[in-house]
Amino acid sequence: MVRKRAVGRSKDLTPEETAWLDLARGIARPASPRLAPVRAALAERPVDPREAWEVLATRELVDERWVARGPLDVATWTERGAAPATLASVEALACDPDGVARVGSLALELARRLAPWLARDAATRVVWRTVPWAAPRFPAPTSFAIRPGFGAMDALWKDGRWGSKEDGALGRSVERALRPVSGRPSGTVTEAKPPLRADDPPWMKHFWQRDGAGQYATYHIKNRALWAQSVALDLRVAEDRDDRVGGLAFGALLDPAEPLLEVWRAGYVVGDVDDVVTVFAPERAPDAT
Repeated sequence: MVRKRAVGRSKDLTPEETAWLDLARGIARPASPRLAPVRAALAERPVDPREAWEVLATRELVDERWVARGPLDVATWTERGAAPATLASVEALACDPDGVARVGSLALELARRLAPWLARDAATRVVWRTVPWAAPRFPAPTSFAIRPGFGAMDALWKDGRWGSKEDGALGRSVERALRPVSGRPSGTVTEAKPPLRADDPPWMKHFWQRDGAGQYATYHIKNRALWAQSVALDLRVAEDRDDRVGGLAFGALLDPAEPLLEVWRAGYVVGDVDDVVTVFAPERAPDAT
């Protein structure tokens, strides 16, 4: 069996690190199987974004439900907040119909798994914010996933079989695995230098920096590993909590990081989980085919 070797690495990746790297290769790079027919359909005559959904539904390029949902659920991300959708916004979702449908389901599953940690009902609606190809940066997620991650870490530390040595080793392992994508040596604070493609958007240069959106992927991968370790050790959530999970065994709960990482893998980014789930979708390059 041939094992994968990371660029610039002095030793082979472990099976777990290989899985993390495979996941990372899809981050911020969603598929675009229908981009050409979508652009061709929208180029036949001038249309506004609302009409665009109707045109694409008529051509059976998108589900007809987008005719009503698109104008309500899709907007453009800007530094100042949501702005009206553009044709590029419509393209960003229409060109990957299967991926978008799957990510929408994963986002609602994430909300369902997070709900007891947040002591609230699960969101039942997903809104999409498309990130312009020419944007200088990609928006970073909020800290919506912090409670399960800290809950697992707290249980592990209190158990006594997990400490700063193990935690540091896990963090370095995740960063080492992602280095071929992030361009940052593990265990350092140096600037990330991700390998860029000629058609990458301007925001990709900053995506994997310490304050960039990609850094949250490393947090979420680590959270998944902490949860798995808590289950393996048969640990329980601390009882002195103000949510609905206090005292429950991790093995009896569903890990929110599991669907969250699948959203990352598909090329999209969950921005927030509140009354609705906000998902960021990269717009495609103007000259992409």
